[in-house]
Amino acid sequence: DGALAADLESYAKQNNTAAIRRHNGPFIKRMRFFCDTLGAALDVGKPAGPPPEKSRAKKPDALLLNDLREAAAQFRVQEMEKLIAEIDEYAYDEDGVLVDWLKEKIENLEYTAIVERLADYASLER
Repeated sequence: DGALAADLESYAKQNNTAAIRRHNGPFIKRMRFFCDTLGAALDVGKPAGPPPEKSRAKKPDALLLNDLREAAAQFRVQEMEKLIAEIDEYAYDEDGVLVDWLKEKIENLEYTAIVERLADYASLER
């Protein structure tokens, strides 16, 4: 509670240890309740166990990578997020580090780096 915290701060500035002792317990109790409630709210919707194991593929789909390159070149963020989610559905035998790298670059808004790295896939057609 903000008021209790402000009161405790005021008591500390006044060096009023008796008031601090009297009000600190209720403050701690309310903060524990707040933290427990917040923690429970943050746990809602989380899976109970480990995430399911991904299907395996040899390497990321070149056409999806080309689409991702085009989306990055045009700063189409929602399309990039959709494409990387689709690409990330698999665990890859080859180029698996590429997927992690792409996710990092998308998160850091480094779209030019994506375009440059995926330039090899530009010549592929559907």
